[in-house]
Amino acid sequence: LTMFKNYLNWYKEFKVDEIHLYKVPHIKEVYQNYPRTYHKTDKLGRPIYIEMISMINIDKILDIIDEDGLVKMMVKDYEYYKKVRLPACSKAAGKAIEQ
Repeated sequence: LTMFKNYLNWYKEFKVDEIHLYKVPHIKEVYQNYPRTYHKTDKLGRPIYIEMISMINIDKILDIIDEDGLVKMMVKDYEYYKKVRLPACSKAAGKAIEQ
């Protein structure tokens, strides 16, 4: 219960409901140094996430964007995943895709 309450407090304080409005500064440069993407779906209809770990340049990323901005970018991406990607996969699969 405590963890859930802490989560709800964080969600509210972090303004996750408004995160779609956040503009990631220098997004092209961030993605050049943090190559990742989704590509098609697996046999169960779930989106396949690809992250090219060997090509991540965290020092360069942190020169471009601070840690708070990086967290906001990740939360924004995950909210998009939940609200757009998963429903699209569910529609394509004809069943609920929830992960």
